[in-house]
Amino acid sequence: MNTPSKSLRQDDRPGAPLLQVTSTSAPGSAAIIQVCGDVDQNTRRTLDDALAKAIVDRPPLLVVDLAGLVFCYSTCINALIADRRCRRASGVR
Repeated sequence: MNTPSKSLRQDDRPGAPLLQVTSTSAPGSAAIIQVCGDVDQNTRRTLDDALAKAIVDRPPLLVVDLAGLVFCYSTCINALIADRRCRRASGVR
């Protein structure tokens, strides 16, 4: 059974690209983070926050779905690499 989704949006600057990060979990199974929109230096914090929360919850598996990603600035790649290191240290696949 899936738990309710939580969506974080970053769109407080005029003309800023919209980022939507949705977290869903199936307790004891997996956490899924869906990323839609643009991730750049101004929106990375939203992604970082969702990834950090998922690691704290320590699911057996964390899936980051980037199918809806429109633009991935280097800060997005850095966030994903940092997340991978934290997941490994926490024992999350």
